[in-house]
Amino acid sequence: MSTQICRSCEIKKPITEFDRSSAAADGRQGNCKVCSRNKRNASNARMRSNGDMGRHVRQRYNTAKSRPKHKDTICSEEEWVAEFWRQYNETGGRCPKTGIKYDLANNSSGASNPRAPSCDQIIPSMGYVVGNMQWVSVFYNRMKMDLSDAEVSNFMYQSAIHNGWVSHTGE
Repeated sequence: MSTQICRSCEIKKPITEFDRSSAAADGRQGNCKVCSRNKRNASNARMRSNGDMGRHVRQRYNTAKSRPKHKDTICSEEEWVAEFWRQYNETGGRCPKTGIKYDLANNSSGASNPRAPSCDQIIPSMGYVVGNMQWVSVFYNRMKMDLSDAEVSNFMYQSAIHNGWVSHTGE
C-alpha cells in the first residue's frame, strides 16, 4: 500500500488518508484528512470567535462569483467589500429589514447562522452590482426566497405582535 507523510502532523499514513487533488503532482493533498479537517475547523472557529466580518464578506463574494449565472454580473471584490461596509456602518451593523444585529457566532446545529450578513440582489437579473445589492440577515434573505417583501414584513409584524414586542392598535 502506498503511503505519504502529512505536512502538518508529519506522520506517515496510507494514501487513502489524503484527499485527492488535481493540482498536486501526486494527485493527493499535502495534509491528511484529519489535519485538513482540524485546520478548517480552527479557521472557522477563529473567524466566528474573532468576529472577522471582512473575511466573511470576502467568502460571500467568492461564493457568489463562483456561480456561473453571476460571472458577468458581479462587481469587483473591492466594490463588494466597500458596499458591505458602507451599508454596515449606515445601519449600525444591523439588518435593515429585521433590525437583527449581525453576528458570526457558530450555532449549535452547524447550519449557517441566521444572523450572519447575506448579500441580496434587489433585482436578480441585474446581478451583484453596486446599487443593486442590499446586505440583510441570512434569516431575512431565506424568507425572501419564498415570500414578497410585503409578506415578509407582515410576517415579522405579526410575530412582533404575538411576542408582545409591539401593541396591535387595530382591535
